[in-house]
This record gives sequence, structure tokens and C-alpha cells, in this order.
Amino acid sequence: MARSSRHFYKTFNDTLERLQLGQSFANPTDMANQLGVSRTTSRKVLKLLSDKGLTAEESEKTDDAERVEITLARPVDDADFFPKEDTMSTEALIQQKLMHWVIDKNIWDGRPFSEAQFVREFELSHSSIREFLIRLSSYGFVRKEPNRQWVFQGMTVDYVDEIYEFRKFFEQRTLRRIHALEDDHPFWGNLDRLRLKHEQVLETGIKESSQIKELETEFHGCLSRTAGNRFFWGNDDAISLLFYCHYHLTLESDLVAERNTRAVRDHIRIIDALKARDLTLASQEMERHLDSAKSDLINRL
Repeated sequence: MARSSRHFYKTFNDTLERLQLGQSFANPTDMANQLGVSRTTSRKVLKLLSDKGLTAEESEKTDDAERVEITLARPVDDADFFPKEDTMSTEALIQQKLMHWVIDKNIWDGRPFSEAQFVREFELSHSSIREFLIRLSSYGFVRKEPNRQWVFQGMTVDYVDEIYEFRKFFEQRTLRRIHALEDDHPFWGNLDRLRLKHEQVLETGIKESSQIKELETEFHGCLSRTAGNRFFWGNDDAISLLFYCHYHLTLESDLVAERNTRAVRDHIRIIDALKARDLTLASQEMERHLDSAKSDLINRL
């Protein structure tokens, strides 16, 4: 799928999700600023939303002028969104499929697998899967064997220590960069949306661990992308895989539920500290969040 199509589908889904969470837009320019996209893209998205009967314009007259808001016109159904896979890059798609495959096949124990298995399971090109595995091997998650065979490496306490030490460094660096953003930066609108999404998850209840994995990826991904450091982005594969496995290693349902709720509340506290421009508090909450996750995983190991 063309990159432009994925970008359009993702922007459409992001816009619809914002409207579903109660946000509104004054016009295409306002939407473009909030989402950090071009006005051409925002106009196309708003037209499609209108054609589907999903949006309406509400007018409010004041003494000075007439204020227009683009709001949700009807309840949103899952079928209104583009499929998530249509919004993802090839790399992100492989990462997601790989993480699910690791859990479903229960292969996080040193057993070998072949590139051909991935090609058959994922229906993606051999070259893209191989490139992904080669990059993942640099973090020690997988080891290359002869004849296009691979082995998932087991986790140790030392390995967990190393990756969390690195993650803590770049998460704290990211917070400092975010603290320096101007008030009109699109990031703050994204942060408002994320907070609403976290509140919604707490209100409706956490039905499965994949919800938390998606929130973790979206929350930390939003922070790292805003920091604008390509080396931060480049480590998402390894860190996401570790965290995804972390959320499936604990088998006791009561512990899973308590841990998941704690992670969501951690995110909300970090968001509130960032919005209050309290860098010290945001750093403290982030460190507490990461230390808690690290402790859970080491205890399980």
C-alpha cells in the first residue's frame, strides 16, 4: 500500500477517534494544526467524514461573530474506521504480527524458527521480514543461525537491567524536549486525546492485555516521536517487544488486572504533570512507572 494512502487512513482514524472522545474542530485549518497534517489532507478527511454522515457543523452566534464547530453527528461504529493494518507501515505491521506470534506459538524459550515460517504466517515479503529480524538481532532478542534459521534468546535479569537503563535515559531526555515545546505545538492536542482515551479505558474496564500494550505503545511512541530523535524511534522495535512479552508473562489474572490499571494511572499522572509544565514531577512519575514495570518483569523471571 502506498505511504500516502496509509497516512490518509491513519489521519482519518485519528480524527474520528478525537471526535468520538468529544473533541471538535473549527475548520480544516484548526484540524490540520491539531493533528499536525497538511490542510489538503484535513480537507479530504473532513469531506469523507461528512460523506459518511459522521460529522455536522454547529453554529454559535456571539456579539462579534459566528463560531462554527465540526462535531460528531452520530454514534461511531467499529466499521466506520479503516482497518488498523491499513494505517501501519510494513515495519510496524511486522512488529505487531511478530509479537502476537511469539505469544500465540509460545516460542519465547529458545526454540528455533525459520524465515519461511514468517513469510507463510504473515503474508509479507521475505526481504522485509529478514531486514526486520536482522535489526532485531542487534538488540539480542534473536540470534541468526545457518540456513535462514533464527532463535529467540531468553531474557535474563542483566538483560532487563540494560534495556531499562537505556529506556529510562531516553524517556527522561524526551520529557525535557517536550517541556520546551511552544504552547501551540500539535503535541498538546495529541496529549489531550491520549488522556481522554486513558480515562475511557478506566471507565469501561480493561478487557484484555492487548489494550494496555496498545496504550503503552501509543503513549511512549507519542512522546518519542515528538522528541524528534531518530535514534529514539529506532529502538521502538526492541522495547515494544520486551514490553509486550512483559504483559503476557504474568499468568495470574488478579495480578494482571492490578498491573494494567496501575500502568494506565501512571500514564495519566505523567500527562497531567506535562500539561502543568512541571518537569520535575513528570520525571519522577516516569521513573516510577518504568521502575514498576521493571520490578514486575524481574519478579516474574
